[in-house]
Amino acid sequence: QRYEDEFGFSEPVVAEFQRRHGVDPSVQAFDKSALQRLRGEYLTQFFRELRASLGKHGIQVAVCVDGANPELPTLWNMDGGVRTAGPIHFDLATWAKEGLVQEVCVWAPKDDEAKALTKCRDLFQGTQTVASCFRTRGPLPAGTPRVMFPVNEIESGFDWENYIDFDDEQVP
Repeated sequence: QRYEDEFGFSEPVVAEFQRRHGVDPSVQAFDKSALQRLRGEYLTQFFRELRASLGKHGIQVAVCVDGANPELPTLWNMDGGVRTAGPIHFDLATWAKEGLVQEVCVWAPKDDEAKALTKCRDLFQGTQTVASCFRTRGPLPAGTPRVMFPVNEIESGFDWENYIDFDDEQVP
């Protein structure tokens, strides 16, 4: 994907947006935040259907969110890249309240993650949804699960944290 608004203009989305706002977003100027929220409604409905299908088998769902704004998909490149799924509103509060997502993984540089983790934890109060963090090195707030991808190395998403040779790595 070359830019964030490259996708997301399928016929059902365009028709519903036009019904609600009187504008065809595929050919006219439109409110980008309104389209972002509408696309998020479709994603929430997808999670409802996914839970209905997978939940009876005990399969849980986790998502990774942008650490600077956890109500958006992650950036492909942390330094000014585009969102991996384009601009879609992640309705984290609804997902947690309805039990649609069991884990939300915050992916952010170390300096930004505390704010996002706090926001997620506040949204998830009284639910079964857990906020985790995608990082192999260094301390995390108490009770925060650590997410990492084991391959030939430990992949954390940050080039300065992607191997297991550091003394302070937290590799179980």
